[in-house]
Amino acid sequence: MKTLRVISAVPGAPDLQIGDSVTLPGAEARVFEQYGAEVMYVDGREEHLAEVRRRMPKAWTVWADVEHDEFPCYASLVLCLGLIYHVADPAALFRKIAKMTDRVVVETTALDHDGECIVFLDEPTEVKQFSVTGKACRTSPGWVVRELKNAGFEHVRDASD
Repeated sequence: MKTLRVISAVPGAPDLQIGDSVTLPGAEARVFEQYGAEVMYVDGREEHLAEVRRRMPKAWTVWADVEHDEFPCYASLVLCLGLIYHVADPAALFRKIAKMTDRVVVETTALDHDGECIVFLDEPTEVKQFSVTGKACRTSPGWVVRELKNAGFEHVRDASD
């Protein structure tokens, strides 16, 4: 496994962080806040959002099931951090993100594989950092790049370490 960072505006729109609100919590998004950006945190677990509000009382938080709900707004940038391996269909998630922004940062644990592949698996829903639905996957960097392009992101770069 390795870490994958893939990088691909709506003026006046918030920056949006989806998923992994607790373990960060919003560490990357805080950098944007320091420069005056409005940041929204979206998560499928209310306890994660409560922790964001506890640590960052002025945070704008929204509960949403990113696999089934529409996103609440347009965004100038979406930070999709530590999320796609906890969803059943990350390609569908990329298509939803592409409807709300033309800029996304995807950071995920990826399969150490040179090709384009995805492996599906189940995760226990009672573990707070795992899938809300119990369905998950692991992708290769090549798969993520291909699916971001298929979703409509024109400039995609694999910045895997």
